[in-house]
Amino acid sequence: AVRTVAPVVARAADLPARLRALPCAGRGPSLYPEALPHAAGPLDVSGGALADLAVRRLTGTAGGDTTAEGLQWVDPGRGFDGLEPLYLRRPDTAPAPPSKKSTLG
Repeated sequence: AVRTVAPVVARAADLPARLRALPCAGRGPSLYPEALPHAAGPLDVSGGALADLAVRRLTGTAGGDTTAEGLQWVDPGRGFDGLEPLYLRRPDTAPAPPSKKSTLG
């Protein structure tokens, strides 16, 4: 499988309507219920489930294809070669408080 586009960061409301109409797992639907009204699945992925998936993919016992959206899957038995780790973080839910100016100078 080959990724056809780079990862994208966008506001939930700016996603195409066809994507916003899909079921959405994770924290997005609770943070942006107007834009992501179809909540499904757990809020957070279990660490155990991720470890299990990693082991099955590395040993070749997990199936995998490319999705219609062009998502990249790991080929069973080939490990994670060719995948580049991405920096992911929780969205900023509140702006940082303003810094205070020193009154000494």
